[in-house]
Amino acid sequence: MDDFVFWNFSLDGVFSVRSAYAMLLRNNHNVASPASSPSADWWKHFWGLHILPRFKVFIWKLVRQGLPLAATLHQRGMSIDPSCSFCHLDPETSSHLFRDCPVIAHVWTSGPLRTFCPTHSAGLFVDWCVCFVCNILSSPLHNALLDLLGSILWSIWGIRNGIRFRNAVWDPGALSVMVQGWESRCMAAQLLRRPILSPHLRKDPIPLKSPAWSSSLISVQDMGFDVWILFDGAWDASSNNAGIGWIIQDPSSLLCIGGGAQACILGSALQAELSACLGAIKMALHKGFSRLMLCSDCAVLVCLLSRDDIAPVAVSWMVQEIRELLRLLSKVSIRKVSRRLIASAHDLATSARERKLLSYRF
Repeated sequence: MDDFVFWNFSLDGVFSVRSAYAMLLRNNHNVASPASSPSADWWKHFWGLHILPRFKVFIWKLVRQGLPLAATLHQRGMSIDPSCSFCHLDPETSSHLFRDCPVIAHVWTSGPLRTFCPTHSAGLFVDWCVCFVCNILSSPLHNALLDLLGSILWSIWGIRNGIRFRNAVWDPGALSVMVQGWESRCMAAQLLRRPILSPHLRKDPIPLKSPAWSSSLISVQDMGFDVWILFDGAWDASSNNAGIGWIIQDPSSLLCIGGGAQACILGSALQAELSACLGAIKMALHKGFSRLMLCSDCAVLVCLLSRDDIAPVAVSWMVQEIRELLRLLSKVSIRKVSRRLIASAHDLATSARERKLLSYRF
């Protein structure tokens, strides 16, 4: 009988990651030992933090050098430009992309995290990350600060991927909007986890422009609005076909008193969401309503319209037009809601994107 190779830790002799993992557990093998950095105890505490699971996995990959960075792929023989996607000056390593790049460095020296950011930036990146998290954990507001840290790191990676794979250009406004969007999602998750908020989560993260303006991520009872406006956008990345839809509801009876849909060509999903918002507001003003409750399932849009921050270049003109219309209203509130609550507007937008509706008003 000829010799053959087999894997001794599975019943069929075939190697699998699952059987290898089981073998390591049986042998009490732990990659992170008490003497390693970070230690096993540190990782145990880290995995128990109340942050989004995707942030935990991403930070774990970042610390364990598991991200497909350009410099790493180049060292492994791939024909790829190893320079930083932002500055194009230095190799794209984890320490440079997320910490030392001159385009990104200001993020850590401004804002709420500046007092927790480690000063020894010349050290190992893994030590910098561990120290950063430990510094934040010393604050009574560590939950919100950890959410912000994860939002920034995740957004930097998202912007980087857009530049490298979708020919996007660096836009500080886009980074700010993306961070705000993920902060909103984190707060929504915190609200689901703890219905009774602690004092530092009870505050409204969105500054109010005037007594007529308010914003919230949770539902409340009617506060004297003329109508509720549900709107949504649908976008096909392969063809740029887009559709927008909106519904105007009576807040007392919840009956539909108007709405519309429009087929269009747009460059992004955010443009579709903003176009739907713009069309809905214009119809409401035309009908004579001045106190509007705007409902959207897009957290990025809610943050973008509720703050005075710089908007991404690709949507800046649209954001400016919406903000000018909002100033004409006597009362307005924009709220992040679930897709289920705007299902009727979503159906209109989808039909317009699929060209079942071209231009529809009712």
